Amino acid sequence: MKSKNLLILLITAMLVSLSACDVKSTKDIDKDCEFDFLHTDTVEISRYKEHSYFKLNKKDTEFDISNLEFISENQDVATFSYDSTALGNYIYYNIEPISNGETDVYVKCKDCEAVSQKLHVIVTIKNNTATEANIVVTENPDENSINGRGRSDKGRSEPNYVGTVGYAVIYCDEEYELRNTDKFTDTSLWTIPTFEPDKQFWTETTITLPHKTEVKVLEQSLEHEGFGNYSGYLLVQKLDDSQNYYINVSNYVTKPYWTYNDNLRDAALSGAFIAEYNQVSDYYPVSRSGEKVTLEDGINVLVTGISGDSNHKNEIEATVWKDWKYGYDGVSVYFNAEDLTIIY
Repeated sequence: MKSKNLLILLITAMLVSLSACDVKSTKDIDKDCEFDFLHTDTVEISRYKEHSYFKLNKKDTEFDISNLEFISENQDVATFSYDSTALGNYIYYNIEPISNGETDVYVKCKDCEAVSQKLHVIVTIKNNTATEANIVVTENPDENSINGRGRSDKGRSEPNYVGTVGYAVIYCDEEYELRNTDKFTDTSLWTIPTFEPDKQFWTETTITLPHKTEVKVLEQSLEHEGFGNYSGYLLVQKLDDSQNYYINVSNYVTKPYWTYNDNLRDAALSGAFIAEYNQVSDYYPVSRSGEKVTLEDGINVLVTGISGDSNHKNEIEATVWKDWKYGYDGVSVYFNAEDLTIIY
């Protein structure tokens, strides 16, 4: 449903059966797979009503996503579709409500004929309010463009993150530390601080969260700093163990930008990541002054943003550690997006 009118959508989704993926392939080789959905009891889709994921466990490490079939038994009620893949075997999907009614959605492997558990979806669309439901969702026409990091999504109004599912990720302070070490490829250094309230202050704890930790926002405490920018803290719940932590709002995003290999500009605008350089474009990397920079293929670089290159030819800014003319150091270099591949 693509209506731009504000609707209250009532979606109750329950897991109704679990079919272990132990069906033998019609081929000689057993390629059993298991579909490990995020939710094991009641599916809560909250603000991102149609977006979640499952983990694909497969004996054969090589897998073609085209072998997965996303099935809705009644596409007039809701569609079920593939969205993206993260970390090799985390499969994101979309459930989009179409009209009032009920349907079951599930995944099937066309190769080995394994079938996932089914999600039972009930869609009830009301113009004003939903009177009975497990989950109430307000449709926001701009929900797919939530800025995160405390940046207003509409005018200068306070962003509402409560109920959204996103990621705890590094920001300026953590990026600064990474830019100043040639150990930036050590992912154990990519951590996010947590905090605890102390009357009117916030105190940093000794607990940190790994970069890209998936979380759900339970509460927010934000203050307007001006021009649509908000500071403050979010109470978030880790999805993998249900533990709660306070994080700085600047460390929260709703999109896995590190999967944006087809749009490095948006990825670089969203946050830092590690990329591998290989010269394939017609544009060599350049220094801040525009001089050619010679680098070996396969070198890892730390991308931290974009430059003001009006031609958008070498606008991806990254820190490169190597022996330069004046010694070994980390220096800003500007790349064409075609020459970089996100690896973390």
